[in-house]
Amino acid sequence: MALIIETGAGVRNANAYVNAAYVTSYLTARNRQTENGWAAATDAVKEAAIVAATDYVDKRFGHRFKGVPKVTFDETYAEAELVFGGNPDPADELTLGDDIYTFVSSLSGDPYEVLIGASATTTVLNLEAAINGAAGAGVAYGLGTAQSRHASALAAGAVLTLTASAPGTSGALSVLEGPVTNVSITGFSGGKDGGIQPLCWPRTGAYDQTGTEILGIPDRLKQAVSEYAVRASADILLPDPTTDPYGGRVNQRTETVGPITESVRYDSGTVGTVTFTPYPSADKLLTPLLLGSGNGGVIRG
Repeated sequence: MALIIETGAGVRNANAYVNAAYVTSYLTARNRQTENGWAAATDAVKEAAIVAATDYVDKRFGHRFKGVPKVTFDETYAEAELVFGGNPDPADELTLGDDIYTFVSSLSGDPYEVLIGASATTTVLNLEAAINGAAGAGVAYGLGTAQSRHASALAAGAVLTLTASAPGTSGALSVLEGPVTNVSITGFSGGKDGGIQPLCWPRTGAYDQTGTEILGIPDRLKQAVSEYAVRASADILLPDPTTDPYGGRVNQRTETVGPITESVRYDSGTVGTVTFTPYPSADKLLTPLLLGSGNGGVIRG
């Protein structure tokens, strides 16, 4: 997986707070660049460790960070394109989602027929009308053709641009395929999901212990991710605990055979809870960014 670095401006699909060079520089400054084989690791291993470290930080501390996420994204819609270099042949079929449009030289009245015009431009207009459910039923396209649920169409000469009905990346999954004679088909792409930023930082309303607003991605966060990353390169940061069917972490189990008896003692308070392994040198770096560490609730005008 390629790193998509959160710069502090709010980055779509961001999955990391730092890159491998940052981690290496951080470790080198502390003469720890060979720790857990970091210096000899491949770029792929380093980047996977950084993603795992970023995930860990957000899962473990996300609910405790000061302030609130800063950026929300507007959704965009995937688009596709049909370029007509000439007219299709009769009986050619274009699939759009679960609708199949059939090009015909004369209409029989069946739904999803599209009349082939005297020119490619006219045929494009007929297909546009069919997809949009516009005027022309029974003349430009078949009677009973429902407006497409999958896309809207816009004609410009011999080019038809389709815009997915579903926003975001889901719209790019809409099926668009032929083959159709003389028509070049470019499938749906480009849709982006809206909603809140993918990572916990950047944030707004977060202040340090002096009352200064924390902007962008704080150095302490990047340093902590570096600490977690070098550990993640060697082991899983948040492994599944050993539990029994009740979900508790077993402290002691005693079994007797004949007659069978069983006694189980659980670690106190572990049933239904998640226990995090302490990583003091990393955990302590994040303390000033957490609620309860001073000025966490201050909102400046």
